[in-house]
Amino acid sequence: MDTIDRFPKASEHIGEIIEMTKKLVDTGYAYASDGNVWFDVIKDEDYGKLSNRKVEQQESGTRSLEGAGKRNAADFALWKAAKPGEPKWDSPWGAGRPGWHIECSAMSVKFLGEPSTSTAAGWTSCSAP
Repeated sequence: MDTIDRFPKASEHIGEIIEMTKKLVDTGYAYASDGNVWFDVIKDEDYGKLSNRKVEQQESGTRSLEGAGKRNAADFALWKAAKPGEPKWDSPWGAGRPGWHIECSAMSVKFLGEPSTSTAAGWTSCSAP
């Protein structure tokens, strides 16, 4: 690779983000609650593999829960229900915006193809509290 030739913006890929989120919900890896969609870390047996930590060792409780119905403290938002003053788009779960985990995943798949490992495997350098 000699140069960077693409600078994708999440706001230009909302369709792909919604489709990827729907696929995760349809296959049981994510669940909707109160306009939010959460990735269910318990359902992914490889979650934490890259950071060499089990789900129960993941940081939790350092951020306030962003919506009711979160099943596990380590679950993270794929879609966030709309809040006043924030950008929002229509989705099957109501108006809202994507979480940053799914933004990168959807754009990566579009431009680089399907990954060979889970993009939500809990990298230490990219882990969110």
